[in-house]
Amino acid sequence: MITLDILNNNNALAEYVKNIEKNRHIYYDKTVDHAEKMGVHVEGFEPTKLLRQKRPNEPEEIRDYRLQNWKAITKSETDKVINTVARIMNPKLFKLEFPDSFRGEPTSNTLSDFLKKDYGVYGSIWGFVQETLIKLTFSDPNAVCLVMPTNYYGDDAEYYTPMPFIYRSEYVIDFKDGEYFTLYFEKDDGANKICFITKEFIAYVSVKKRSVVVDEIIEHDLGVCPAYRLGGQAEGDYHPYWYSSLIAGIQPHWDKVVTMTSDMDASIVNHLFPERYEWQDECERCKGSGKVDVDLGIEKKEQRSRDCYRCAGAGYVNNKSPFGIYSIKRDAINPDLPSPIPPAGYITKDIEPMRELKVQIKDEVYKGFCAINMEVLHKVGADQSGVAKAIDREDLDGFLMRVSNHIFDYSVRKIIEITARWRYGAILDANEYVKEIKLSKPQEFGAITIDMLVNELKDAGKVSPNYYRQIEAELINRKFANNQVQLKKNLTILKLTPFPSKTIDELLSANAIGAVKKRDIIRNENIDELVTKAIIQNADFLELDFNGQLEIINGIIEAEYEEAPFIPATPINVD
Repeated sequence: MITLDILNNNNALAEYVKNIEKNRHIYYDKTVDHAEKMGVHVEGFEPTKLLRQKRPNEPEEIRDYRLQNWKAITKSETDKVINTVARIMNPKLFKLEFPDSFRGEPTSNTLSDFLKKDYGVYGSIWGFVQETLIKLTFSDPNAVCLVMPTNYYGDDAEYYTPMPFIYRSEYVIDFKDGEYFTLYFEKDDGANKICFITKEFIAYVSVKKRSVVVDEIIEHDLGVCPAYRLGGQAEGDYHPYWYSSLIAGIQPHWDKVVTMTSDMDASIVNHLFPERYEWQDECERCKGSGKVDVDLGIEKKEQRSRDCYRCAGAGYVNNKSPFGIYSIKRDAINPDLPSPIPPAGYITKDIEPMRELKVQIKDEVYKGFCAINMEVLHKVGADQSGVAKAIDREDLDGFLMRVSNHIFDYSVRKIIEITARWRYGAILDANEYVKEIKLSKPQEFGAITIDMLVNELKDAGKVSPNYYRQIEAELINRKFANNQVQLKKNLTILKLTPFPSKTIDELLSANAIGAVKKRDIIRNENIDELVTKAIIQNADFLELDFNGQLEIINGIIEAEYEEAPFIPATPINVD
């Protein structure tokens, strides 16, 4: 580990830098290799190792075509995963609360305002998580995130504006989580950079040929190391471990998708431009030998054998006229065989392997989603029962909960706490302040699409009325997420509908045996109209509690439906 004493001693620093690459952490190669493999699917990196491997019996021109025309086919699939996971950043699903009052905390330009409204190009910390953090956590979990003020140099701003800077695993030479990180950058101009991050300082060193220069040392009083690894699934037999991606399960399946898609593209082109064949006659000039004798001179009376100029040494020629007409001599053909018509054509190739390849590609894409419990996004259909769909959603929610725990409990919390220390470390007790910050992570995720919810709703009534009501409430929340008036109205209609999944015939049969009141049947069948009238009569109707709303609805029923005498509503406790 680097120290201030070493940084201030030129000879000691030069010796330290000399051996820096030899002292890479034990898992360096694994972390870089994993990042390259995951980057193919998450960020669209070129899969060099997968594509450059020559297939059996593959012509060079086909291999070159594959390499030159490769496309990031699996990135679009991973984008679906990232977009689904990004939904956990919906502010309705979590809370970030700061102390109402804390001794020494400013009343303006607060940490809350900085993180939620003025977070650099992202606008808010949630924008950073959605646009960058999730993707890079999936792609390179061993990358290092350094939280560093952007206005540290010569800015007269009242408070630091710390932002996260992510350095890929290929730059991480050495580390000890929570203690220090050593980053090494190779520059094109020959001057390499080393960044040392510790609990006491951040130092930048330039290395060019044999000279080692300390560019800057930033001593801080944060009390913690302002950097951390993005993290994922812990791997390895001993500390410090290395991380595999939270979606590493997709990699073996989608590697196959990359190779098979490349093969199929080449096959399609090969079928579109098939190989041509032509019937040929024996060359009259060389009599099929491909060679002719050429005189070297009269006096020497010698000859030398050379390639026939007529057939270029092949021994056979295409007898084609200037008008493109082929002519074949009968004596050049076996008299027992019919003459070839046409005298030229194309080799017919079997397309069945391509059809099978398409099926395999689709299957491997599906298996990749299955590996991270996200097959439900492709699998939910009308033929599934409500129970089966609920089980599928449990698997999906389990995966999202796992990602949510990592993002909120680990990454976001670290960024917020380091940011608080940079901004307030000089004016208040940062250790106590960060303890007062409350971050509640999502418990529900809303990852299912509206179409999937509609399909699920069809069978929900077969399970239980309560389950039906929950699915319909989820559908309403998704459908009217951007229209608060319609959202409140539709949720109120759902809440006041006593039998949402029952038909009128079922309700009348229940009424005949005294199991259902006629007033409740009227409310059930006319709830839309009743709520609309209630809103007209009382502008605050949607803000009332359940008992207040029910009393108004029953009053309308008593006034407008003679066959349903008004019965005062019994107070009901509703959460």
